[in-house]
Amino acid sequence: MIFGDPFCFSIQFDHVADWNPPDDGFWKNGMVSIYLGGKRVFDVVDSIELRCAFDFYKAELDFSGVDLGECDLSSREVYENVVGHFFGDGRDLVDGVFYITWNALNDFGFFLCFMKSCGKDRFVWSADEGKTVHEILLPSGSLSRVSEELSKFSGF
Repeated sequence: MIFGDPFCFSIQFDHVADWNPPDDGFWKNGMVSIYLGGKRVFDVVDSIELRCAFDFYKAELDFSGVDLGECDLSSREVYENVVGHFFGDGRDLVDGVFYITWNALNDFGFFLCFMKSCGKDRFVWSADEGKTVHEILLPSGSLSRVSEELSKFSGF
């Protein structure tokens, strides 16, 4: 199931029946994909526990009341600040920057950050542990629309 618009921002959760034991009704294994600007930016084919991933994103994507972040930071500066804060020297996180990567995705070298910046939703990510850092500016509210869709879904 896809939450959001893949041509803008979306998260896809797919249950894979063959990855789930028939006698276990609790765990729901499958795949997660993340789309930004019409491209699948996280597309690893591996078993991910869907309830944990879904609950993380359901809880972590409501940024309706946050302040705007700095507009003049490069995508590399945003990425290095977040990685340094969470995984390195513990430096102060730049105001308005949020790390929105569930742990299992991070295990594959994927990092995704979000900030409200200059009237837009700014996403900064790397799918190769920072060797290449990407960025896209999307219409304001792109992330909050996905958050709203997730909050209404009761599946898995």
